[in-house]
Amino acid sequence: MNEEDIKIALKMALKGDIEAYGTVVEALHCEIRGFCAMLGVRQDDLDDFCQEIFVTTYNTLSKFNKNSHFRPWIRGIARNIVRMYWVKYYKDRQFRENLSLEQLDPYASAESDWTQQIAESLAKLETCISRLPSHLSEILHRFYRQEQNTEQIALEMKRTPVSVRVTLMRTRTQLFDCIMEDNSI
Repeated sequence: MNEEDIKIALKMALKGDIEAYGTVVEALHCEIRGFCAMLGVRQDDLDDFCQEIFVTTYNTLSKFNKNSHFRPWIRGIARNIVRMYWVKYYKDRQFRENLSLEQLDPYASAESDWTQQIAESLAKLETCISRLPSHLSEILHRFYRQEQNTEQIALEMKRTPVSVRVTLMRTRTQLFDCIMEDNSI
């Protein structure tokens, strides 16, 4: 479904035609699912995230600027939903850790030392990155430090953009697991 077909279906959806929005969902479901996977969403949770993204998009459809492209707009919604999930995940995890410490030590301080925690997390991340094979750390360096897009990286490393995106997704997952489990890759 091209951008014009999407805009036509969205106009119909704004007039109350839910089936028209269903065609947009069908056309973009795989793309949004892959985008969420690239952002680190676990395979088991992808369908739930997609459902939330499409429902949120439908509920805010009246805010969509009809002169702009729909795909970047829905990706922005997806990015925000995934980001909110990770923020909540880390806050919940921190709360559980603090709760456990307070139960063990009734004199434990109610305040946590965020600077220390961030430093520890960064140290874990650096350790995990140092254990990566050189081609993976090079892709990470190009993407995050040099701010190259996947097409530039693919061209310079003689790979396809899709393989670079998949490699980034898998590497992020490996790093996340490494940091959470404090194990080597």
